Amino acid sequence: GLCNPLRSRTIAETGSTAPMNRSKSPKTRTSPGWGKKASDVSRVPAFQKTRPAGSTLTRAPPKSGSKLAEIIEKHGPMSAEAMYAFTSMPEDCDDTLEHSYMGVDASTFHLRVGPNYKKKKTKAPSGSALYELVSMDFIQAETFLKDAKDAIELPSIPGVTDVETGNEFVPPMLVVNSWLPTKDHGPLSNGKLEKPSYICVIVFAIEQWVVEELKDIDNASPAVKLLAEWCREAETNVEFRGRFKAIGLVEEMEKMGIPGFITQYNGKPTLITKSGNFTRHEKYIEMAINVHLWAYVARKGMLTLLPSFAKLLINVGFTIEGRSDMELPEVLLGGCRFIRLDPAKAKVDGVHDHDECNGKEDGNAENVGVADLSINEDLDKKLAAAE
Repeated sequence: GLCNPLRSRTIAETGSTAPMNRSKSPKTRTSPGWGKKASDVSRVPAFQKTRPAGSTLTRAPPKSGSKLAEIIEKHGPMSAEAMYAFTSMPEDCDDTLEHSYMGVDASTFHLRVGPNYKKKKTKAPSGSALYELVSMDFIQAETFLKDAKDAIELPSIPGVTDVETGNEFVPPMLVVNSWLPTKDHGPLSNGKLEKPSYICVIVFAIEQWVVEELKDIDNASPAVKLLAEWCREAETNVEFRGRFKAIGLVEEMEKMGIPGFITQYNGKPTLITKSGNFTRHEKYIEMAINVHLWAYVARKGMLTLLPSFAKLLINVGFTIEGRSDMELPEVLLGGCRFIRLDPAKAKVDGVHDHDECNGKEDGNAENVGVADLSINEDLDKKLAAAE
């Protein structure tokens, strides 16, 4: 009960800079697709089962006798108080539970700061994240998940997911929906429906301080202004949508005997360009990341690391790339800490839980990871020829 608090459907509402007119709320709209190499995405079979958000993976529970445990006991695990406590008291979470997740300290990630980042390349620990972690799910499926709500009943927490943001483009929730290959299908398989896939859905809710800044956008911090601009532009502006960055930071990677071609990218951000798809829903924004579309080197690196996931503590974060001084410092959008996540324990779409239990950067960017499709096409061609 304490570890899987989110059991009901979303009631979150998109805000507006003008007085809210619910009759004109934006309908679901998707940005231009993943391109020809992912044309089969539109024809993938539907998910067989819908599960409550946070039900496929355990959230790290509170330590016995902790303040966090007291708050959950008093207000309940689905309360706004509990969500705030999870975010503000990470030290009260028990991170020894294997195959679980928890919030991440935003300062773990070193992001761009000004002035004159282009010349100085200075980075510093991020300030507080713009969105707080609500839930995470990890599923194995024979299909891609085009829309998170087809597999996950998105959470509804009064005072958390239903806040009015005061900006018509910035929603109270952000959903990051990633599709990961389960095995190496070779360098020529970019974008194909490789079965099965791991589906990772992370749900974030906007922080109250961000809502307050959105009400006075002219005097808001650079990160909040950039968030508002990205939410407005990303649906139709492919270049601006491609400023979305993902960061993976493995703790104590040097002790794990992991190959150097992987460790050199630890903690380095990756621009999500052609592998990203932006969808504006009535109540949230969803950013889907098709890892099957990543360059072969990046996919190979991730698949090399996959067997070690069950031994690792992995911090995953997302941000929007700031380029000019007016857009800096960068601040973490949101993040999640994977605690020894075991792919072998992933819930399987269409299988009942009891059956499972019974066995039944581009040119002006910093040194970003070589992940996205076309970032390293020449290298991919060489690898293909070599194989």
